[in-house]
Amino acid sequence: MRYGLYFYGDKTFNQNAFEAFCKQQEVFDEDSFFEIKKEEGEYCYSIEAYFKKEDFKDIDFQVNFLTAFCKAYTQRVILDGEWLAPMAYILIEPSGSRSTIAVNFEEMEAGRLTFDCYNDLVFGRFVSSVKFSVEAIQEAMEAIFEGKVNDLRIQYELQKEGRSSFSIGKEKYPILQKMNHFYSLFPLGKNPWFSNKNKAKIFVEGMEKFYQKQQIPIACFPAGFSIIENIPGGSDSEEHLILINEKGKEKIIYKERRKRW
Repeated sequence: MRYGLYFYGDKTFNQNAFEAFCKQQEVFDEDSFFEIKKEEGEYCYSIEAYFKKEDFKDIDFQVNFLTAFCKAYTQRVILDGEWLAPMAYILIEPSGSRSTIAVNFEEMEAGRLTFDCYNDLVFGRFVSSVKFSVEAIQEAMEAIFEGKVNDLRIQYELQKEGRSSFSIGKEKYPILQKMNHFYSLFPLGKNPWFSNKNKAKIFVEGMEKFYQKQQIPIACFPAGFSIIENIPGGSDSEEHLILINEKGKEKIIYKERRKRW
């Protein structure tokens, strides 16, 4: 079985250097192969590489592998992340810096991948039965996530009666029923990239610290809280949250995935 690595290189992409690096890392064998196409746009090289090594299934392994390549050969590449956002990519620079970017929509529609801006994908969300001021949350989150996120924008939303997955699912859990004050954390500008797994870990650990100070139960929606899979007749999601209270933390699946449509 072969595992794919798909990414894009800019105009300086060096195919010989990439092949040499793969051999140095001992992931290149007689059955490995590349498909490289040159197109238009800032990231004009489209690279598909196939290897036996099962580690390539993991996004952290892929990013670390390409980071080592970029640092060794002064290269700059982008690759798809784990998000449904179609224009969001991971940028890896020669310095080893990894960040989330957005490509230009009009350029992408024309078949060209061109850097547009750093992407402020949500870092995490939480909900409480108590309304905090945005300023208080801003100050608390900046202190908790210092060194992980450079700048944060806090977005507050009061959940009204509706038919969202959470508003329906929380009715099964008395402790969640009065939770309707939502806070979302958005990094601003250039920030370090984290996989969903690592971002979720960092976020939940940070929110545990927040609970220890406030002693008010909160429910967290970390990265990857909604997981979509194919089912007979289509696809559907399972959604979970992490409840943090005096008992510790608990994973609650408030929306189960259908068996079929």
